[in-house]
Amino acid sequence: MVLLTLLGILPVWAPGCAQAPAPDTQTRPDYGYDFSAPDTVFKLDKDLVEISGLTVFDVRHLAAVEDEHGRFYIINFETGNLTKVRRFAGKGDYEGIELAGERLFVLRSDGQIFEIRGFDSDEPSSLKVKTHLDDRCDAEGLAHDADRDRLLIVCKEHPGKGLRRQRAIYALDLESMELSDRPVYTIPTKEVDLDAGSAGDPIGDAVKDFVHPLVDLDGFKPSALAIHPVTGDLFVISSVLKVVVVLAHNGDIRAILPLDEDILKQPEGMAFLPNGDLFIASEGGPKRGRLVRFNYRPN
Repeated sequence: MVLLTLLGILPVWAPGCAQAPAPDTQTRPDYGYDFSAPDTVFKLDKDLVEISGLTVFDVRHLAAVEDEHGRFYIINFETGNLTKVRRFAGKGDYEGIELAGERLFVLRSDGQIFEIRGFDSDEPSSLKVKTHLDDRCDAEGLAHDADRDRLLIVCKEHPGKGLRRQRAIYALDLESMELSDRPVYTIPTKEVDLDAGSAGDPIGDAVKDFVHPLVDLDGFKPSALAIHPVTGDLFVISSVLKVVVVLAHNGDIRAILPLDEDILKQPEGMAFLPNGDLFIASEGGPKRGRLVRFNYRPN
């Protein structure tokens, strides 16, 4: 009876059904970005309403994927115009794209990786790389860790065995093409949720722990990640909470920075230019997707 009662309140309080209060930003460092004042905002092509991943492609272009078709898109980041579309696989829920040196990779939500061969040609092909992740992970972000020659994959949901109420980031070695058995970083959801204004959540941590095997009530659900080219910090976006979590090299949380929902309705992709300028892509829902640029201005 207690379990049924608890489950009965889930639709009311599940993440996404109610917006958490905005974090207090008055005493926080901005880490070089004013997320309330973007430098440019572009409405994207109608094919990118469901944009879900972003990477720097060359000195004027970004590459993107959306979560319905096996295509990658080249965007001029100075104009926001779509300049090229290339098919690499069939339909699927593609959530991340990353250029790692001379190699281009795409992440599917079930944790599988596609290495795109001949991505500069008119007819690229792809090689599928299987990992031990599955649909429960709901992989949503892909980043290149150049210093360690690896790709980072973040799980939006199930982090792995024995990792209750955490989010996990796994590493794919680019030489062996093997995925780490255990996460290389973990992020406690409680710490992020509390910082993001959920401390007064009437469900409470005890109830969340109790129902966690059945339903994940935590609000922190990563949707993108990227390594800052200047500081080396790892930036992780949560689309649900509208925050950026900044991790140090050792995995400690350095900051939790709020995003403006009026600017970024559903942030799903991010990429840094070499100078630190940050692009965040937002799904459009009923409207056009957006590409938002925040120039890096360190204190």
